[in-house]
Amino acid sequence: MSNQIYFSNSSNRWNFRQQILRLSTLAATSVYGWLLPRKASQTTRKLLTTPVRLPTHPEQIPGMKTFDLETREGQMQCYRLGYGPTLLLAHGWSGSSRQFFGLMQILAKQGYQAIAFDQPAHGASDGDSTHLPSFIHALEDVIPQIQKRFGLIGLITHSMGGVAAANMPQHLLNNHPIVMIAPVIHFFDQFRSLLWKSGYNMRLFDNLLQDIAQEYEVHLPDLNPGRHLASYAGPLAIVHDTSDRFAPFDDNAAFVKAHPHIQFYPTQGLGHNRVIDSEAVVQAVQQLFPLGTANLPLTASR
Repeated sequence: MSNQIYFSNSSNRWNFRQQILRLSTLAATSVYGWLLPRKASQTTRKLLTTPVRLPTHPEQIPGMKTFDLETREGQMQCYRLGYGPTLLLAHGWSGSSRQFFGLMQILAKQGYQAIAFDQPAHGASDGDSTHLPSFIHALEDVIPQIQKRFGLIGLITHSMGGVAAANMPQHLLNNHPIVMIAPVIHFFDQFRSLLWKSGYNMRLFDNLLQDIAQEYEVHLPDLNPGRHLASYAGPLAIVHDTSDRFAPFDDNAAFVKAHPHIQFYPTQGLGHNRVIDSEAVVQAVQQLFPLGTANLPLTASR
């Protein structure tokens, strides 16, 4: 259910059935919140912070090795493949590192070491619930450990993983190149819009956001990635498919047009997930992370 709310395929054209469903949901959640406010808050948190947990099966990939990293969000399961300059891959909501396994095999054949990790409450990592500030904490803790152990030349992200990467402190990113696949530029605006369209009681949603903001000591609107990417000094590329039903393509196209320092690789017919190991992503990687570049930290898997 949370996956349907975070990432909806709703169009701008509402039919009568959708309107009735929205009004019914709004009525039900409003009454629930009035009669049982504490229970309604607990249900809202569970609904909106519990992703689908997908298996990874790294044993199916020859040569892939696994290891754990300790973070403030618990232990994160990591996967590495290949020898050479290290790229860190971060997946999105209700995904797992398995989504990157095809791309990791391509990268390994081209001379990179690819390391992916399961986000909190995803794949084989710790946690039962998560959200954007949790993603950010995990990535903040993973990056320096990967940098210290293997060296790091840049990041590849997908969807909400890119939103987390956009919020990294400058000293962690160190202007490293980033390839972002299908990022959600207006994350909170879209999330709020989709939740409103679903008919969920917005007061319950706002209360949840307030609780998360207090727990993590953040101002959530500041986490929208656009304001950070607009001023990012390192090389940056966005790969996005025109038929993506989950992250609005037009938002990214308009954002790139307004910020010409960002390279844009549009694709067609691949949607939100199949674009991950597309030729466009490989081209973006080759452009931003050329193996012939001097002073790359060449490290072997160990």
